[in-house]
Amino acid sequence: MTQQNPAQQEGTWDSLAAWYDATNGKTSDIIARQAMGIMGVTPGQKVLDVAAGPGYFSILAAQAGADVLATDFSQGMLEYLRDKARRLGIKGLRVEFMNGQDLKLEDDSFDIAYSCLGIMLFPDRAAGMREFCRVLKPGGMGAIAAFTGPEGHGVQRLVMGALNKVMPDFEPAGVDPRFSLTDPDVFRDEMLAAGFSRVNMFTVRAVRPFESPEALWSQAGDAPATTAIFNALTEGQRQAMGDAFVEQLRSEQGDGPYGAEMEFRIAVGVK
Repeated sequence: MTQQNPAQQEGTWDSLAAWYDATNGKTSDIIARQAMGIMGVTPGQKVLDVAAGPGYFSILAAQAGADVLATDFSQGMLEYLRDKARRLGIKGLRVEFMNGQDLKLEDDSFDIAYSCLGIMLFPDRAAGMREFCRVLKPGGMGAIAAFTGPEGHGVQRLVMGALNKVMPDFEPAGVDPRFSLTDPDVFRDEMLAAGFSRVNMFTVRAVRPFESPEALWSQAGDAPATTAIFNALTEGQRQAMGDAFVEQLRSEQGDGPYGAEMEFRIAVGVK
């Protein structure tokens, strides 16, 4: 059995909700708003958010008057979302622990479904997509967001550039699950195989701002998908890699302001 990447493991995310919100909140909010614009969410609709994390789409949909169920396999993420919803006074939002590969929900029960940077991480992605489609009503729409590839992931590009400079022969163990849906044809075919009748693709670009190259480097080390790389290096190698990372960023962006360009693909299917 293939060993799971830390980003695919349930307990990994429990302590990372605040970190995720702080580092990825702005870009995730942009994706959620784009998906809302494409699909449209109206008062009274039943909406499902799979692998909801801090719940960007869930909150927007609830604010639009929808009846929203946010699910995640991380209790820490769910507690963070519950607290955020309470602070914002959000109504019409339920939060439940659930694995997206085996949703404990009835067939044909939601008008809209959404998953941002979640299904791409599932060990059994096909099961996740089948479940995602199964719970939609006939004619319902589902949007799945994923990275377009390492070259479109500004932080990953910098991390790998620094790693290649310090250790040009280093080969990361296993496949990075963040980039499992980079091929749009594969992405579309998997959604069609899951039961969608048609699928369209949309590209979204956003900038992830950060205070300094050093701050971004410290955040990069906390990302679950890159944990295996950092753990395989000695302290000296990590230090050298950090120096190369900062040097590369300063050569590109000088004294700021700083931002990492990020590119995502939203696949919207109709059941």
